[in-house]
Amino acid sequence: MSLIHLPSGASVEQVVECLTEHGYCIIDQAVSEDVVDAVNREMEPYVGTTDDGVNNALGKQTRRSGAVIARSKSSHQIVMHPTVVGATRAFLGRNATKIQLNLTQVISIGPGNKEQFLHRDEFAWDWYDHFPEDFQTEVSTIWALDDFTEENGATRVIPGSHKTKGVATEYTIKDTLAAEMKKGSVLIYSGKTIHGGGPNRTNTWRRALNLDYCIGWLRQEENQYLVVPPELAKTLPIDMQRLIGYDLGAASLGYVREFEDPLVSLYPEEKGDPKIFMTLLEEATKFSDNAKGVFNFVNNQ
Repeated sequence: MSLIHLPSGASVEQVVECLTEHGYCIIDQAVSEDVVDAVNREMEPYVGTTDDGVNNALGKQTRRSGAVIARSKSSHQIVMHPTVVGATRAFLGRNATKIQLNLTQVISIGPGNKEQFLHRDEFAWDWYDHFPEDFQTEVSTIWALDDFTEENGATRVIPGSHKTKGVATEYTIKDTLAAEMKKGSVLIYSGKTIHGGGPNRTNTWRRALNLDYCIGWLRQEENQYLVVPPELAKTLPIDMQRLIGYDLGAASLGYVREFEDPLVSLYPEEKGDPKIFMTLLEEATKFSDNAKGVFNFVNNQ
């Protein structure tokens, strides 16, 4: 059995269908090798000074280098990849009004590193295992900064595991498939999909850019407000500013001052949109009877 690969021009709808039915997909060569080379070049100094993991869960020969937005300008176009972000918004938008960037890191798996423990990425929230099976919290991505092969530690996936409630560590590497893909390709998967880094049996490092997105009312795993300085945040496109966290997490979450849009914290001389609460409340009526009741009540006054 081989994993599902989509072409570089895959549509948002195709990706959402794969996430829904299979819990993952791979988009082949979604960005050019030039972009990947630039990210590798910009992150190399930080990867070189990152400590190896302290245990086999993190990988004793694995380095996880974060703050990628601040350290690699070339990564911005990957963070904002229109197909990935569009599919994430559509997939998570079934039960949330907002999404946000959850974490950024370059994961470098060194020679001799053992396979990572199998897990679901939504375990980040206190190992909470009671999210409903049909309630999606996160979409994760692994971008190949080198060619991914079974031998060099390609991420391993259990297709369809996003529809199960089994304990992830009850599965073994024999239950997984390696996400072999070319440099510049991306593995996209649900936060419920069981996966883990594979063992690196080669004598070279295997690098990946891990970018995860989650619904707006969960706390970010990597604190983007601290790793992206305000002076840098001000220079980013508005869509990216909102994605890293300068946005409401839902109709009543994360406001500043007089119930204003968090974006005004970057531009304190401006006022936020006074209609934002009703805009998000109306969006929430698509999946919430409570929101629908409040929306109808307010509009009938």
